[in-house]
Amino acid sequence: MMSATSRHRHRRHIFPLRGWLISLAIFTLMVLLAQPPSTHVSFTSTSSPTGKQLRSSSAKQHSTTVSDGDMSVKCIIATPFATANATFHPTEGTLDITVHRTLAPIASDAFISMVKSKHFDGNYFFRVIPNFIVQWGIKSSNGNAGQGETKFSKVDIDLPPLERDWRRSNVRGTLNFAGGNSGTGQVYINKGDNSRLDRDPGSLPFATLDERSMEIVDAIYNGYPAGLGQVPAVTSGDEEVKRRFPNMSRVERCWVVGQR
Repeated sequence: MMSATSRHRHRRHIFPLRGWLISLAIFTLMVLLAQPPSTHVSFTSTSSPTGKQLRSSSAKQHSTTVSDGDMSVKCIIATPFATANATFHPTEGTLDITVHRTLAPIASDAFISMVKSKHFDGNYFFRVIPNFIVQWGIKSSNGNAGQGETKFSKVDIDLPPLERDWRRSNVRGTLNFAGGNSGTGQVYINKGDNSRLDRDPGSLPFATLDERSMEIVDAIYNGYPAGLGQVPAVTSGDEEVKRRFPNMSRVERCWVVGQR
């Protein structure tokens, strides 16, 4: 049986421990109450997607709606000389191109100027490489031999983006000037992930196409390997293209939306 002295000693050990625990609990509660409220922010990534990632549901990435300084361009595509017994379905449709002036104002303004001057109207897709690019921009002479190649002032180089942005990388669905800052007025659309091209000076895209437009691009006839004489045929005019490359598609007309 515990003596009165032992019970007194036992209480002296318990009470300080209990007081210490109560103090710790009060201190912890005060710390928790002093914390700021938690905030959860959802961000939409602009990092580079590849291939079919352009099917993302993010409307801002693929909409042709003009916003924040962007401009919308439409181009009608056709295959005018394909025969009735062609073994492929002749390409036709309208491309929706969003020109990102806020990201690349120099290249964007040059492209818009070319569209307004009707430079791209009647241009053939003279270079079509599967899983790589489609290229156009050589003005056909339409019978005036030697007048097919149009020269422009060289396009100055826009500064690269401070943060990685897929719209300024050579990935599927982006549009860029051929040769970086060349003065030929030639442009190309990336059909696949060609981000290795980003290393070349002046080779960052300035415009994008939505996936519906890319399905039209994918359907452009690619059965003419490069180097068969497409460029001389295009510069010679429609009759030469019809004779040698009847399955070649072309841009019938381009215009800035709202400025037809």
